[in-house]
Amino acid sequence: MIDTDKYTGHTPKPWGIKNAPHNITHLYGGNDTKICSIQTPDSMFAKTKGELKLSRECNTNARLIQDAPLLLEEVKRLRAEHERAVAILRHHQMTSPGAVGVKSSCGIASACRLILNILEGKAE
Repeated sequence: MIDTDKYTGHTPKPWGIKNAPHNITHLYGGNDTKICSIQTPDSMFAKTKGELKLSRECNTNARLIQDAPLLLEEVKRLRAEHERAVAILRHHQMTSPGAVGVKSSCGIASACRLILNILEGKAE
């Protein structure tokens, strides 16, 4: 699991890309502060398919870096959603018919147990 706490204090979003001479790509934060610079091969002067592929890959990497704050937000949102789902299922597992001490032969508690196992990576 990714420790998202290590990213606390990063440059706020949105991040942008600005190309500069000599195949340099600069990434800027939301406060227009330069975050980093990446040297990318120039696709216009690529002599081989390998050089062209490397140029495209470097530019794609720059776009991935640009989206880092959005990806971090999404990881945090999904993690919170996952934790809420687990809490709801645990509650239903303990209070639903079929749970230990609750009279009924209904399989809701069993279904909750199965889903919890899947969410917690313990799929049967």
